[in-house]
Amino acid sequence: MHLLSFIFTILPLFAPHTWNAEDAIDDTPGYLRGEQTYEVSFPLQVSPDSSYLICFDGANQEAWVSLNGSPLGYHAGGYTRFYFDATDKVCNGNNLLSVRVSNAYNPDIPPLSADFTFFGGIYRPAYLTILPKHHILPDGITICTSEVSEKSAVVEVRTQTSLPEDAKCRLRYSVVSPAGDTLRLKKSRFTLQQPMLWSPDTPHLYTMVVQLCDRRGRVMDEASTRFGLRYYHFDAQTGFYLNGKPLKLIGTNRHQDESGYGNALEDWQHERDIRLLKEMGGNFLRVSHYPQARRVMDMCDSLGILCSVEIPLVNAITESQDFEENSMRMLDEMIQQNRNHPCVIVWAYMNEILLRPPFKNHPSRDSLYRQHATELAQRLNSRCKALDPERYTMIAFHDNMKLYNGCAMTAVPDIIGMNIYQGWYSGNFSGLETSLEAQHAATPEKVLLISEYGADCDTRIRSAKPVRFDYSIDHALRFHQHYLHVIQSTPYIAGGAVWNLNDFQSEGRAGAISHFNLKGLTTTHREPKATYYYYQSMLHPDAAMRAHAKEQMDSLLRMPVATEYPICVLLGTDRWFTENTTGQIWQSEQAYQKGSHGYIGGHRFSVQTNHGRLPAADADIMNTHNDPIFQTARLGISEYRLDVPDGAYELTLYFAELQQQGEVTMSVYNLGSKVLDTGFEGRKMTICVNGQEICHDWQPEWNTACAKTICIRTHHDEGIRITLNASQGETILNAIKLTKLEEQQ
Repeated sequence: MHLLSFIFTILPLFAPHTWNAEDAIDDTPGYLRGEQTYEVSFPLQVSPDSSYLICFDGANQEAWVSLNGSPLGYHAGGYTRFYFDATDKVCNGNNLLSVRVSNAYNPDIPPLSADFTFFGGIYRPAYLTILPKHHILPDGITICTSEVSEKSAVVEVRTQTSLPEDAKCRLRYSVVSPAGDTLRLKKSRFTLQQPMLWSPDTPHLYTMVVQLCDRRGRVMDEASTRFGLRYYHFDAQTGFYLNGKPLKLIGTNRHQDESGYGNALEDWQHERDIRLLKEMGGNFLRVSHYPQARRVMDMCDSLGILCSVEIPLVNAITESQDFEENSMRMLDEMIQQNRNHPCVIVWAYMNEILLRPPFKNHPSRDSLYRQHATELAQRLNSRCKALDPERYTMIAFHDNMKLYNGCAMTAVPDIIGMNIYQGWYSGNFSGLETSLEAQHAATPEKVLLISEYGADCDTRIRSAKPVRFDYSIDHALRFHQHYLHVIQSTPYIAGGAVWNLNDFQSEGRAGAISHFNLKGLTTTHREPKATYYYYQSMLHPDAAMRAHAKEQMDSLLRMPVATEYPICVLLGTDRWFTENTTGQIWQSEQAYQKGSHGYIGGHRFSVQTNHGRLPAADADIMNTHNDPIFQTARLGISEYRLDVPDGAYELTLYFAELQQQGEVTMSVYNLGSKVLDTGFEGRKMTICVNGQEICHDWQPEWNTACAKTICIRTHHDEGIRITLNASQGETILNAIKLTKLEEQQ
């Protein structure tokens, strides 16, 4: 950051924007992945004593930049800052800047695939920076703090300028303490006595000011950067230590998007997210799966949130020189742009990199691919150490550690990050301890950190009998209670990061809310879930705040109460569902008993996988925003009876076909297991209400909501009797709604 406004000017060019804010969440599969062009005209009075830089904080993922018809440059990678020197291209009067941006798949640019939406656009600010002719380069100040203790701290400053190395100039340094005192320095390497140490409880920040001076001592440029003083280490047996004291790292991961905005967030939204994490009582943020906005890192510095930051090598690699070179450059940019932040303690460079291997059906080729991935990890790790020997390195592995141990990839980083979802994607809660113990035994010399864990939940869904993949807040809460206890009570686990702080967009996902991963502790609009309040009740340092969080959690966990009318029932499930727009409560099914209402016959629909049965379809139901009404069903049902008083009623039956004919297709991110072919060949059924036929040999449409409504008057205590008969396959009924109509006098 430059301090002297009279020698440093910023002219905004583009506000944050993505072209995928709407089409990534609509009912049409896929979203625009291609090229778009941005243009802007700006006036300028050019000075021979100034330099002109066109700067981008982020453009996803390729950008070709031209000014006044002349190319300025090209940048690959969507998550780091970049700039081009336009001094020779600017002109007096109006200047035309043209930026062609592409988020199309490119096999040489990571990420290749991932469980998040690859929004396209200039989604972070872009601006013209006007600097003196001779200046300090953007992100050109590097602070090294390798020798820090409570008694003293050795600080070294390295500065990059636009001048050639043999230029006759000098640099002057001063440091401003957290208390506001200024110390003039004679050298770029100096010692501070009795430093004010940075920590989550006391995030003290110093400011380094560097002046670029000519031979006469006149200031040509001035820039500054904040830094903090702390010392830390990881121990493979006892965890993490900060400033000589043990500290369990507990926090979340975070994605940079919000419904309605895509990933084009503004500073206030980034600030809000980091405050949410701090107010929860968290002290750690895994900045995943890519470097994020500078405001995120500044807030972590200011509030005392420790971080790992990573480049977007996710799921798979391409075995090409271009892929490796792009990965290395991303790593260089990430470290250069974030190195001065005291919040950063870990650099990471791969996530679940063998999750989607392209040659899994060809053993010999697959073995070579794994070898190449491990060798790339070794080169990236070495590059991290060469650029920044002070910090630790990490790879996050999915929970198939035998795979990674077998190809020696777990031997590469300092820290093994384990992404574990036992009790969600597979297994049960106790599988967490089994996985951790097995890996600790296999690599006792390595630090272990749970880099991801979580369970999807929709705040509208409740269950008195929670199970995995029911999307209920009840199951998610039990999941987090188990995992937090294990993290806090296991000495060799350095910490854990919940996946995720917020619900985030993943276009290919189905589930309770399609196109979103629902593992957030807050919704996409940052409304805290009961799980957020659970962590706050356990982690916040203030007892009154912990008690308040417990009250908030308990209020959100109260089961809804169904009204007498309308009667709304979800078939084939123990889930309860509350509509956002109407507040209507849908209760779980019940068997028929005289004097009440309920189903007769049949069995619950469930998804058959090689990891057992799942209670609801992970399907994007077309033509509705209330997918959970249609994601469960009772198959083979013969009747539904409602013993209601005589009167006029409106009855609505809800249908959506949940079984596929032919090859079964499901999102790889929804299950983590293979969906088994049930041999389903379709269904046709005839439905009658009190003897009146409402459909004959009818076939529901796959994954498409359908509601059949009739008005009926009951007489002589006959109630309402819905009969279903199949001429092919089994009958299906997803839900019913009965509304009592007002009688006209």
